[in-house]
Amino acid sequence: MRRYTMPIFTFALMLLVSTFAGASTAPPQPQGGWVTLMSENFEGEFPRGLWHIGREGDPYLWGRRDCNPHGGTYSMWGGGGGTLGAQTPCSGMYTTGYATTLSYGPFDLSGCTDVRINFAHWTWLGDGDYLRVGWTNDGGKSYDMVPIYGNAESLCGGWCVESFDKSKYKISLCGQPSVYLVFQFSSNASGVSYGTFVDDVSVQAYYADVPTLDHHLYLPVVRR
Repeated sequence: MRRYTMPIFTFALMLLVSTFAGASTAPPQPQGGWVTLMSENFEGEFPRGLWHIGREGDPYLWGRRDCNPHGGTYSMWGGGGGTLGAQTPCSGMYTTGYATTLSYGPFDLSGCTDVRINFAHWTWLGDGDYLRVGWTNDGGKSYDMVPIYGNAESLCGGWCVESFDKSKYKISLCGQPSVYLVFQFSSNASGVSYGTFVDDVSVQAYYADVPTLDHHLYLPVVRR
């Protein structure tokens, strides 16, 4: 009696089909993740893109200076710009009685589930003065801001590196089609110090399904 021997290839094929027959056929699930919407190190010309320095024409504004960078050559100094602020030497102190804003936007946060601001700041302020960091989702009619007071420089040993997610804020961010990031520096009528510097800013949003980048929404970092 002739013995039948199954070809090795046929046996391997049957084994493969059997294995897949018992496996799940569910499609792979999309992987969520953080998407960087904006990244800025303040090198090169400024302001540019969607950045805006508020109250243009005032004597004291946010100014890009080479006095105290976190990385690279430049950072933004609250009150170190404008017609008079730009004349303040790097070793000098800010003056009293003004406020200045630095903003970026709009962001379309319609599809995200979380958003965070990453930034570095060097802050040494007089009593009652502050750096505030936050958002507006109504075109500037109202703001939701986290304040930073006093001598944060001594607490951090120099530059503080921060990351604020949406849990820091009360206003709605994700789901909003037009949101602006805002940094505000305010000096009251008395007491000054060396001020606040901001550098290496980025905004990231978390998506359950990471979207395809759209140049109208996600802007690349500009490095010059």
